[in-house]
Amino acid sequence: MVSAWITGIHFVTTLPAPAPERDWSELPVDALSSVFSKLGAVEILMGAGFVCSSWLHAAGMPELWRFVDMASHKLVQVLDKNALHAMAKVAVDRSGGQLEVFAGKRFVNDDLLKYISERASSLNRLRIISCKDVSNQGLAEAITKFPLLDELELSLCSNVYERHLFETVGKSCPKLTRFRRSENRVHRYGHNTHYKDKEAMGIATMAELRSLHLFGNSLTNAGLAAILDSCPLLESLDIRHCFNVKMDGTLRAKCAGLKTLRLPDDSIDDYEFQDQLPSWSLYIIDLVSDDDDFGN
Repeated sequence: MVSAWITGIHFVTTLPAPAPERDWSELPVDALSSVFSKLGAVEILMGAGFVCSSWLHAAGMPELWRFVDMASHKLVQVLDKNALHAMAKVAVDRSGGQLEVFAGKRFVNDDLLKYISERASSLNRLRIISCKDVSNQGLAEAITKFPLLDELELSLCSNVYERHLFETVGKSCPKLTRFRRSENRVHRYGHNTHYKDKEAMGIATMAELRSLHLFGNSLTNAGLAAILDSCPLLESLDIRHCFNVKMDGTLRAKCAGLKTLRLPDDSIDDYEFQDQLPSWSLYIIDLVSDDDDFGN
């Protein structure tokens, strides 16, 4: 109660009682789950889930871990790879086999992919970015365990490149409708189309594709024609910075039915990896000759 005199008038005011201090540990589990779902995997694994026993319980609910994004958070750029690797395994375990989406940047390796493949057969979206420790063999073995995969991104992964790998994706993931691949290699213009089209020929086995993004790929007209002929459901195609493709009348006719088409010289203002653009040269010596037998 506050009492005051103003020009001969006595005022008496009753102040509201202070609100009792809230006990956040008593929040219902569904409310906590809603909060955690907005935080994301990294924040929860970095400590939000350890405030008290009730928060820890809520943080372990499998439905909270269907979507695990460990690529977008800024801390992924600075945290130790081993720590991120361990955190990702915890996230996979907490999903209880319900993991549907996983995205990882920098830290994913063959061991982690194997771990996920053995525990997440319902995975339908996989993004792997800037992960040099992922190999052709490791990814090929893991991808066979993801028959429901609908969307796949393999960007800036320097040790992922073989035709056989992409053929394995096409064979093992019959529901795949979206494939995205950005590269930052050094490419050479010109000849040796067999070598330059090896990835394209593998991608051509992904017959159900609706959307294809190939940034900075070495494919030529022949490789692109193979993809267009083998993927009749394709609606969106992005081949920016694919400078071995020369859009002639034949290719333009094949692209006529596409809803969205972005060509090699189109603007890259909205490109996600502006700081890691591929390089193109007239003088890089091919690693193999035109006469080499590639087998696959």
